[in-house]
Amino acid sequence: MSEPPELKSRGPKPPAILYALLKFVIRRDMKLFVLGDFDEEYLEIAETRGRGAADKWYWRHFLRSLPSIILDSAAWRTMMFRNYLMIAFRNMQRQKVFSLINILGLSLALMVCLWIFLFIKDEFSFDRFHKNRDSIYSVFKTDHHFENQRRLIEPNIGPALKNQFPGMKYSVRLTQRDVVARYKDRMFAEQCQYVDQDFFRMFSFDMIQGEAATALEKESAVVLTEGLAGKYFGRENPIGKILTITIGQVQKDFVVSGIAADVPSNSFVQFKMLMNINELVKIYGPPEWGSRNWTLAFTFIQLEKGVSPQVIEAGLPAFFEQHFGPLIAERKSRGSWNEDGPTITLRLQSLKDIHFHSQGIEGPGENQASKSYILGGIGLLILFIACVNFTNLSIGRASTRTVEIGMRKILGAKRKSLIQQFWSESTLIVFIAMGLGLTAAILLLPLFNRLASKNILESEVLILPNLALFAAFTALLGVLAGIYPGMVLSRIPPACIFRRSLRFGGKTFLTRLLVMVQFSVSVFLVIATLVLSKQLNYILTKDLGYDREGVVVINTFERRDYKINHQIFTVFRTEAEGLPHIKEISGCVFPLSSEIGSGKLTFNDKRLDFNFTSVHYNFFNTMGIKIIAGGDFPLQYPPDSQPIIVTEAFVKAYEIENPVGTLIDEGTKIIGVVEDIHFWNLKEDIKPTIILLDRRVGPRSLLVRIDTSDMGRAIGSLENIWKKAQPNKPFDYSFEDDIFLSKYAEERRWNGIVFFSSFFAILISCMGLFGITALAISRRVKEIGIRRILGAPVFNICRFLASEYLILVAASNLIAWPLRYYFMSKWLNGYAYRTHLDAGIFLLTGALTVIISMGTIGFWVFKAASADPVQSLRYE
Repeated sequence: MSEPPELKSRGPKPPAILYALLKFVIRRDMKLFVLGDFDEEYLEIAETRGRGAADKWYWRHFLRSLPSIILDSAAWRTMMFRNYLMIAFRNMQRQKVFSLINILGLSLALMVCLWIFLFIKDEFSFDRFHKNRDSIYSVFKTDHHFENQRRLIEPNIGPALKNQFPGMKYSVRLTQRDVVARYKDRMFAEQCQYVDQDFFRMFSFDMIQGEAATALEKESAVVLTEGLAGKYFGRENPIGKILTITIGQVQKDFVVSGIAADVPSNSFVQFKMLMNINELVKIYGPPEWGSRNWTLAFTFIQLEKGVSPQVIEAGLPAFFEQHFGPLIAERKSRGSWNEDGPTITLRLQSLKDIHFHSQGIEGPGENQASKSYILGGIGLLILFIACVNFTNLSIGRASTRTVEIGMRKILGAKRKSLIQQFWSESTLIVFIAMGLGLTAAILLLPLFNRLASKNILESEVLILPNLALFAAFTALLGVLAGIYPGMVLSRIPPACIFRRSLRFGGKTFLTRLLVMVQFSVSVFLVIATLVLSKQLNYILTKDLGYDREGVVVINTFERRDYKINHQIFTVFRTEAEGLPHIKEISGCVFPLSSEIGSGKLTFNDKRLDFNFTSVHYNFFNTMGIKIIAGGDFPLQYPPDSQPIIVTEAFVKAYEIENPVGTLIDEGTKIIGVVEDIHFWNLKEDIKPTIILLDRRVGPRSLLVRIDTSDMGRAIGSLENIWKKAQPNKPFDYSFEDDIFLSKYAEERRWNGIVFFSSFFAILISCMGLFGITALAISRRVKEIGIRRILGAPVFNICRFLASEYLILVAASNLIAWPLRYYFMSKWLNGYAYRTHLDAGIFLLTGALTVIISMGTIGFWVFKAASADPVQSLRYE
């Protein structure tokens, strides 16, 4: 219906704003009548009584009529929307298979996107829940002599900073110790965090019971998380209960003063048990500058409002010179630091930046924001594949709706209303898919948490902001998914419809292009999965220079007491002698796969990076390390000398011709050479390594090689021996193999993520190919029938129908291969020891995609080729 004509320019005009509002709210089919009546009456009053009276009349009748006009318009729009939905439901019922493909494809894609959204949201929310997050900073140390950065620093630094810099509000240290906790008959090994009493004033961890501000101020107080409290006390009220805790050889009763909520996974600071750091002072004495009587600690400071961290950092060089001057002077006097500038510097890093910007800083595992972006890109690619399916099927189904479209256009339907119809259909499908996808995402949330190493709860998903975002995203996706089909189908001329001159579906250039693009994405992800799996398998099966299988690592719970550690070792060695299922016993400060020291050493006019570790007697036999020159550490050695054993890499790097007997430093002599060992990870080249005989700490970890064919009996024997050596402490053990595998948890996680992504990508692509093939073949039924009548064999017809899709899949592989080669080569370059990209991976991917795609369309192709040609050629 045409729009109402504008008032003549010579006559008076009604108020512009009222005219525009009326034009906007009046339903389209009534605009001509209502606006025309208003205009006529306005002109008549203006001519007889003047414009002022006419304006008053216009205002009065506008306000009087507006509610009924709005209600009428709303009712009309509701009726039209209901009509659109009714038509959409009817079309879905008529095309059940294609609607099901669209809904299932989109729901799978949306499920993956929801998971990825939750992952990225969790990653970017790290430490954002702390109220003081903008003023909390971590203090870390850069040692330019050893060329490393550490977040674990001397425990004296935190209190000294607070005393020396007036702009600091709080200073909190965190240092971890292995302890044994006992309540009645329940005894477990735990990791306890010792912190300063301002811990809960600085960090915003929720306290369920007890007063956060004073929970750590009381003598012998301990704070537990809710989960740990349940482990010891069950349903009892834990507040005021006595928990007996053993630290080293010191046993003491502690009163539970508070119960904190379980620490969220998106927190850098993690704990289950907290105690005041002064408890360590009572045991080990106050920490002294340069003393090793304490372990290192994480140190956080909170600045007063308005204090700039740059001001604090400007004073840190003088601070460090004041407290570590003797250490710096010693280095320079020995000639180990001749460069200009400080040998050690302190720096601050905002709490908010720790999670994504800790590369190169030793401490908890570093994360990269780029990984979240990559994961987000994978989610968008999978969603893109689902939208491609939707577009292809929507256009392909146009042949079944041409009469409907033509009749609606002949009866006066505007293009706008047709587009709105297609938009409503696409939005309805997307909302149904979102409902299914959200339900599946929540039901399978435990699987996602295991895969992504997260701990996201259902309650965190179904919060109002998330649901509002999901609804807005669904509406936007429905509109975007319906734009192209709506634009194409709404502009069809009625004459073309009734002449049956339209061609839609599988043979158009756009349809083929979209199919090719979505399979290229799928091939890209499949190749990534194969390469990741191959590299992971290479890592897990590579010869590391030692035999990690069958080695049990037992925690002695003693950090620095050589006498106790050596006593435990002696008991084990004595008791285990002669037991057939226990082969070798030794010990070390740290297991091979968990930690290793590093530094720089100048020898033979070469200053190079090197690694070092401390071990106990019989270490090399126990770990299956081959000695190629010299011998093992003897049981007796002069106390004023330090024997060392080095690796082949050490000998080559420092060009030592006869290493056995060579003095590295005064009293430090090489007594043996072993094969190269991969102590740390395969991302780095093997460094020159020194293995020391530990005489200071003793074996913190016992290493026992057992007979894996009788593992249960061996573990039982070790537990019995442990009860004799340490009757008041639990038997806490792990396997060296598990410690090694934990180092590559990130690689295993990403391998699983990319595997599932490629699986869903292939599945959704095949669903779309299944639907497109069905539409294309349905329009070639008569052609197939004629070929059968003329004698074409079923096999030839199948080959003919499948060939064009085979070409598309082959082209998809050719597009994806060079891109995947480029990106996977860059990724593999991050490993010093890596597998290689061979043609087999690409050929295998091509074969897999061809087999899967041909298997997908094989049903329709064979059904069409083997159908009765008489039925195919019938007109009715």
